[in-house]
Amino acid sequence: MSETLPDQLKRILADIGEQLTIASCEGPIESVLTTINQRIGQLVKHERSSMQAAETLRIASIELTKNLNPTLVLEALLDYLCWLLPYDYASVSLLDEYGNLVPTARRDFRADHADSSCLSGGAIEQDSAELARQAIAKRKTLTIHQPAADQGDYHTRLIIPLSWESSVLGIIFAERCSNTFSEEQVHYGEALASQSTVAIHNAQLFDELTRADRELVRSYDATIEGWSRALELRDHDTEGHTLRVTELTLQLATHLGTDAAELIQIRRGSLLHDIGKVAIPDAVLLKPEPLNLEERRIMEMHPEYARQMLQGISYLQPALDIPYCHHERWDGTGYPRGLKEAAIPRSARIFSVVDVWDALIHDRPYHRAWTQADVKQYIREQAGIFFDPAIVDAFLEILD
Repeated sequence: MSETLPDQLKRILADIGEQLTIASCEGPIESVLTTINQRIGQLVKHERSSMQAAETLRIASIELTKNLNPTLVLEALLDYLCWLLPYDYASVSLLDEYGNLVPTARRDFRADHADSSCLSGGAIEQDSAELARQAIAKRKTLTIHQPAADQGDYHTRLIIPLSWESSVLGIIFAERCSNTFSEEQVHYGEALASQSTVAIHNAQLFDELTRADRELVRSYDATIEGWSRALELRDHDTEGHTLRVTELTLQLATHLGTDAAELIQIRRGSLLHDIGKVAIPDAVLLKPEPLNLEERRIMEMHPEYARQMLQGISYLQPALDIPYCHHERWDGTGYPRGLKEAAIPRSARIFSVVDVWDALIHDRPYHRAWTQADVKQYIREQAGIFFDPAIVDAFLEILD
């Protein structure tokens, strides 16, 4: 165990007293003063080093726990380790679900791998795998000294387990290709390992939650796509319409500078734009002839049905604007609420242009497909009436 500062002071003062006694009888005072000066210098240097290490550990304890990215936590750990325990090579390996150690982060400062007595690359961890297992089983730091290529020198391997409560998360591996780690440096490395396990554990938990959330989102999105396909299976005349308008709407929204988060909601809203039609009777939805006034009134209920279906699903609330508002018109003559101009949600204004485009360039029971030139002309004419003029301009740009 290393001496405490009071112990060192007592020892040095006792040594100074002894030197003074000897000097008074046998030697010049100059040599005694030189000895005193050297000892005081050693003490000051040691104290300064200890204070720097303590400050590094303090900063590490704060900074490591700020980060919830597992990779960045481990990279920072190796940076702090280099300050406390100068190494030529170091790595952090974490235990996977099967109990295998997986090297996750490395630092390599060796100048010449070929001539070094240290092993190169991942062979270091492989060569020390059994020692690592021992360190994990005993939850104890292992230090291994081996002769180096230079006669009379050593290279040292250090394995520090990353212990968390009753389990071990992994190990820190460090190696010096010449000389050894001091007892004090090992102590600092162990202190850093102890601090790091909290940050690593938190980052792993956050990563698991993030992966689970992504998986849940993928499942939700797959469900949305299933709903849209089911609706098209009911109405064969619109088959392929949903995916086409979704793709083109995203292209137009991107062209208009829409951010990534909103694009996600636009995609979901586009896929679900006609979901309210599941509540429309077949006699109305599938009628091949033009609808009468009462049938038109029933058909125009589908945005309201979409709102009723989706508003209780918090995950889909940000995507509701398109299903609910894509039949609103710039001049306020649309439905269901008669919204006008900028009162119409931007995503719905974008989608409505694409929806009309796709409906007119494909055959429907009540009309033959128009030429693209005719549809472009029609959309241009409806700018400021049905459609937002700025969005019409952007749409025609991407078509050209």
